[in-house]
Amino acid sequence: MTHYDLQLEAVSLTTGIEPERLWQIEGGDIPSPEERAALAGVYGVEESSLDT
Repeated sequence: MTHYDLQLEAVSLTTGIEPERLWQIEGGDIPSPEERAALAGVYGVEESSLDT
C-alpha cells in the first residue's frame, strides 16, 4: 500500500510509527499529536490537512 506515493515501510521507518499503527490511523483511529507531526513532516503537508 502506498501513502501519498510512499511505501508503508518507508513511512514507518521515517516516522518511527509501527506499520500496524499506521493501518489503525488509516482506519480511523485518531493519531497522537506526535504522530500527526511526524506524518505531516514526512508528507510535507500541514497537520490540519491530515484531518480530511
